[in-house]
Amino acid sequence: MCMFTLSRKNMNQLIEVVRLAAKIGLDGFDFDRIVPVGSAKNMKEEIIDPLEYKELLLEVDNEYKKLRAKGCRTQFGYKDNLWGLVLDKETLSSTQNLVPEGYSLKRGCLIGKAGLCILSDGNVMACRRLPVIVGKLPEQSLREVFYKSPVLNKLKRNNRLSKCGSCKNLENCRGCRAIAYACYGDYFAEDPGCWL
Repeated sequence: MCMFTLSRKNMNQLIEVVRLAAKIGLDGFDFDRIVPVGSAKNMKEEIIDPLEYKELLLEVDNEYKKLRAKGCRTQFGYKDNLWGLVLDKETLSSTQNLVPEGYSLKRGCLIGKAGLCILSDGNVMACRRLPVIVGKLPEQSLREVFYKSPVLNKLKRNNRLSKCGSCKNLENCRGCRAIAYACYGDYFAEDPGCWL
């Protein structure tokens, strides 16, 4: 399995990496956009322009289709929330058997809905890419963190989202709360990669 962190600096290499993944027979390949936090905190300029990103997603989808038509067995992922905005209904339905069971391309950001990130010191974050502590183990149970964390409960509610909150694609996307936070200091801000 290979996970590729996508940025302005390497976006022109993505298709070749996809082809290489197929050529060497990786079981899985996926990519996601860079989040300017941690060691990447000074890399906001690496975020890809929204319209360029849309075109890149369409190009990648086309490449995935070509490789599958040639018999490629690599499972190509659709991790980014913005995939649901570019794939038509026919493509979405034909790719559902390529997405692991229990997942969907039309799921939106999973913050507050599924999963947590637990650090070695017991701090709990809503997402590994969103450096906001929502609880602390073992002082709290996982159940208590997931259902009673004030921050997590705010993140669960779509009505707090700025521009994304009124989008017709809200349930299919919700944008990336981590990228919004990294760019604007507000996890309710719009996803800077969205072209809508």
